[in-house]
Amino acid sequence: MSIDIFVILALQRAPNLETWQKSLRDSHVPVEFAAQVDLNRDSGFLPLKLSGRKTGFEFYREPYSNVAKDYPQVAARKLRGVVVYHFVYGDSADECIAVFETAKVLVTNFGGLAFDPQGNQFLSMHQLEADSTYCGLLRSALP
Repeated sequence: MSIDIFVILALQRAPNLETWQKSLRDSHVPVEFAAQVDLNRDSGFLPLKLSGRKTGFEFYREPYSNVAKDYPQVAARKLRGVVVYHFVYGDSADECIAVFETAKVLVTNFGGLAFDPQGNQFLSMHQLEADSTYCGLLRSALP
């Protein structure tokens, strides 16, 4: 089973990989990008390290119009000049943590809006933090 999360960003605020990594470090998030990618061009599996452990998630850059077409709550915002970062992760607790921690930084530092397509709702910072904490609890329960 895979889970999707979208982060909608103003085009002029969408970070490149280096700026995003710096924001993760400045926010004391233990996530490091493990490969150089061009976020404007590359898509697919994005390798990461979470507290030194190898992990990652799928990353796609989507046109807002495609997401708005499929999700009325997104369309209702009538946003312009935006891009959507689309994260997909599986059943790995580390992938889950990496997704929510990187999404939190995009929301906090770059003015992003997080959207959960499974629940068809925008996520508050409190919800993003709760989801990240839940993923961490899953991780700590593993042998």
